[in-house]
Amino acid sequence: MKIYLAGPDVFLPDVKRIACKKKSAVLRAGFEPLFPLDNEVQGNTGDIARQIYEANLLMIDQCDVVLANLSPFRGLHADVGTAFEVGYAAQARKHIVCYSNCDLTLKQRSEKDSGNLMMQGETVEDFGLGDNLMLTTANAFFAVPEHDIAAYQAFERALDSLVAL
Repeated sequence: MKIYLAGPDVFLPDVKRIACKKKSAVLRAGFEPLFPLDNEVQGNTGDIARQIYEANLLMIDQCDVVLANLSPFRGLHADVGTAFEVGYAAQARKHIVCYSNCDLTLKQRSEKDSGNLMMQGETVEDFGLGDNLMLTTANAFFAVPEHDIAAYQAFERALDSLVAL
């Protein structure tokens, strides 16, 4: 079974260490990891952006499962690229398992930072979920309070759930 590892991990300064650790865990669990930075791209900036987009979608097309890090990134919500990948995978009827380094609901996070990010009178959905309902109603969602945005503890729990499949 091929597992696509989606998430903002590709933007973190220690991405090579994170990728190695997560890919090794996937291999130990008996699966084949597909990590976005494993794609080889070259050319000018515009060409590279298109190549990354197409290569990542091809990886999702080839995978059986998308394992997505939905930890809040650059704000209250999951990384927008990861959100797109989860939506693409959902449309393709892929099995999706999500995880996060934050066990607060979206509403709780919004209330903590409402003075900075919310306009007066705006509402926040209150379904007790970790992010927007369109993301967190995947096959499974694991949230563990941890400081590391790579969310290793939640990742391990999500991966363990796949071993049982």
